[in-house]
Amino acid sequence: MFGKSFRLVVLGLMSATVWAQGVERAPQGFAGAKPTGWEGRKESLRKRFEQIKALESESHRERIRILQEAEACIDSATTPDAYRQCEEREKIARQELRERLQRQREALRQMSLGPRF
Repeated sequence: MFGKSFRLVVLGLMSATVWAQGVERAPQGFAGAKPTGWEGRKESLRKRFEQIKALESESHRERIRILQEAEACIDSATTPDAYRQCEEREKIARQELRERLQRQREALRQMSLGPRF
């Protein structure tokens, strides 16, 4: 009665719904067994989340440190040139942090590109 494409759309929607609800039981016909690799995938996603969270916390701490150092430098500046040097040091520190974090994020992305299920 319904075409193949309609059945595929319905099957896709059902799969997406099960995934979105976080259902851990196997579909009927698998005799209660969980799909192969699902537990490993969940653990992998949890570990990646923890790594991303740690990286973001480090990012926040480093940005605070850069701002505190810049504030101390500006407070001690007695000439316009000294002030500009403080601003330049802050700018360089932010750029270096941004580049380092981008490399670390890319490394996390590469680690998570393992086999797909």
